[in-house]
Amino acid sequence: MHNPNYFYETDAPTYFKYHIYPDFNMFVGPSINYVFDVYNAKLKVRTDLGLAYIITSKLDLHIKYAIGFEEITPNGLTLDLGYKL
Repeated sequence: MHNPNYFYETDAPTYFKYHIYPDFNMFVGPSINYVFDVYNAKLKVRTDLGLAYIITSKLDLHIKYAIGFEEITPNGLTLDLGYKL
């Protein structure tokens, strides 16, 4: 049985990076998100600002603040771990 409190999200960001130090960079850019659940689906547009620390050539840790432009796009802070394929 599907829990109606769950939702699914697809995110398509485009970032511009600035390298502060060899292992640190900051980024900013737009992000388009499509959020859907069993009752509705919404397209969100926001701007992301963040800092990243490069752990290895394939692994990084970044913190990101998302600024929403509409009522359905709340501001939020996330901590992510990235892996390059």
